[in-house]
Amino acid sequence: MNINAVRTVLLALETGSLSAAGLKLGVPPSTISRRIKELEAELGQRLIVRGGRGISAVEQAQDTLLKLKEVVRAVDDCYIDKASRNRLRVTATLEMSISILPEATTKFQEQFPETVVEIVGDDNLLGLVEADFDLAIRSGPLKESNLVARKLRSGGLLLAAAPDLANEIEDVRDLEKAAFAHMTGRSLGLSGQFKGQPFNVTPRAKVSANTFTALLPSVIAGLAYAEMPGHIANPLIECGRLVQLSQFKLDTVPLHALYPKHHKNEPALNVLIDLVEKVLCA
Repeated sequence: MNINAVRTVLLALETGSLSAAGLKLGVPPSTISRRIKELEAELGQRLIVRGGRGISAVEQAQDTLLKLKEVVRAVDDCYIDKASRNRLRVTATLEMSISILPEATTKFQEQFPETVVEIVGDDNLLGLVEADFDLAIRSGPLKESNLVARKLRSGGLLLAAAPDLANEIEDVRDLEKAAFAHMTGRSLGLSGQFKGQPFNVTPRAKVSANTFTALLPSVIAGLAYAEMPGHIANPLIECGRLVQLSQFKLDTVPLHALYPKHHKNEPALNVLIDLVEKVLCA
């Protein structure tokens, strides 16, 4: 018996639709339908019926479904041992995997020294349950409506430059003239307050990279100024390698921590999320 097919059937019934189960597993509804049919064929029994309000269990299959739930629990008891319970698999964008998660996981392991945190940096949206992740840090609109979603606070962005370049930027017009280090995928427009003056400018992008961290060498070298998250720029500002030009606000993209309901190690998971949020707000 394919245990993944059993889990798929139970999840489809829990969510009430093939599409909702597909979103949670990160697979198309056709895959959910195929797994259900394969399990029904193996058991020689219909399990699910489709109706106008979604899917529901076949009345005559209630006893079978209860036994399948017991099978899943028994399998979990066999395979979810101490080692797997003490492992958290986390997926986030490449940027967050470089700049946020290392500090957060280091502090996490001070409290949970036996827990291994496995980080997978990937800019694609990976199926959380399907790919066996315990936690995902994602920006943008949410699709996994059946996962627990916790919105994360952030310290926002600031403009930063090397000291020599910062001295050359004396007014708002200089923000447009000076070379700008641009993170690909973000708007070039900047707005906010600079030395008490409101500004709304489109700077000259001379350097670009796909992560804030990758922009840092050019900014530190004085080749360009850049928008930076506080948790990246502030340590360099404190030691004098960068200067904060302006605190500014942009249209922000919501950031969420996502994890499966009824997670086996939810207390530890919430501690890790708390620490990620602290790094973001630094």
